[in-house]
Amino acid sequence: MRCDSSTWLPNCEQVSIVSRNGRHFIARRDSAEWLTVNELGAEVLKLSDGHRPLGNIVRTLCRTYGSSEDEVEQDVFSFAEDVLATGLFNDARIDIAEPPCPSMLRPQFYVTAKCNLSCPYCSVRGCLPEGDMPADVFKNLVRRCASLGAQYVEITGGEPFVRDDLLSILGSINGVLPAQVLTNGTLITRDQARTLAQLDVAIQVSLDGASKEVNRPLRGEGSFEAALGGIRLLQDSGVREISIAVTIQRTNADDVENIIALAERERVDLVTFRPVVPPSDPTSFASPLDANGILKLSRRVYSYRGPVKATLVLYGFGRDALSGERWCVPGRSPCIVPDGSVFPCQGFAECFDVDKEIPRVSLEDQISSEAIIGLRQSCSGRAERIEECSICPWKHFCQGGCPALAYREHRTFTAKDSFCEARKRLYEDLFLYEDEHGTGNLE
Repeated sequence: MRCDSSTWLPNCEQVSIVSRNGRHFIARRDSAEWLTVNELGAEVLKLSDGHRPLGNIVRTLCRTYGSSEDEVEQDVFSFAEDVLATGLFNDARIDIAEPPCPSMLRPQFYVTAKCNLSCPYCSVRGCLPEGDMPADVFKNLVRRCASLGAQYVEITGGEPFVRDDLLSILGSINGVLPAQVLTNGTLITRDQARTLAQLDVAIQVSLDGASKEVNRPLRGEGSFEAALGGIRLLQDSGVREISIAVTIQRTNADDVENIIALAERERVDLVTFRPVVPPSDPTSFASPLDANGILKLSRRVYSYRGPVKATLVLYGFGRDALSGERWCVPGRSPCIVPDGSVFPCQGFAECFDVDKEIPRVSLEDQISSEAIIGLRQSCSGRAERIEECSICPWKHFCQGGCPALAYREHRTFTAKDSFCEARKRLYEDLFLYEDEHGTGNLE
């Protein structure tokens, strides 16, 4: 569209504007559409009321800045053409509601509640049924997941390698679905590593420090040396994919660069940093980062430029949230605990004293049962039902955050979760930060 003095932009009063250092993030309040603009663009949008033509806006800006009309006119017309081309103000809105029957994505199996470590910040301890998941139950459930379209399965605990039959049950699903085993890495033997290399299995090793001095208070005496030894055995045996997962809190937040450097030395391709979830038990050892601490963590992670893929995982922030689709669909990545009970996701499985608000239905019913659809309806649209979220410019990305975490903390879906302020800082940083750290792995 070619703009002239008689062209007018639609009413821009229904947009949110976040400004920082001469850059401005513009978002519609009723849909997940946005753009970033400079000072002139922000001024044009602020003056656009749906009735004022561009010629009027040009004259207003000339009086404000004392610039020549020809110079301002060219810039304003060009900007208006770009804005109209984006479709930001089209009447057709983007529907981010999940499909009524989404496919299964990534079921997670807690194959045991037992663990050889006693990490003091553990969110699982005390909320899983005791014992191991029977091998035949595991095999049957994985095959059912495959028939429901699952892409791969995660296997966790407790610590999966406390099971003597772990390699056997992994072998029973080889060729059915790829698997990722989440482990502390301390129990892996050379023979096990060799067997794992023959299976369609990826291994994620939890490590909370790049030295025994940092790791020991969080994971226990000898845990660093044992986990590092496990990583080396996996590498030497040729396991197809090895990653490191780091639970970040105040006590190890300064070790980010050291952990990435360790991953480089050990030929690990991926390091995932996940801020510790604030504990529901006030006596917990966990020392969660505040919003400013998580912002600093993000900058440190995404300022890295090297062979290791380093990423930050936080509910409601990341590529999924930026996609414009609903990032959280309860039931799509169900969680199966040792007694075979199925929960809509890991977060709901780890809710303490889970009550009837969280449906426990069969694996197949996690996709399309009336109970799960009702749960999705309770979780969707949270950003509009939570008063503070409803006026937040970032609501179409985080969509109100994690419903499971909000439920765990407040026993209601219509509440913010504890990472709300951190996400605001992260999104503002992502769109408006001018330094050289870029958007890293979010691109």
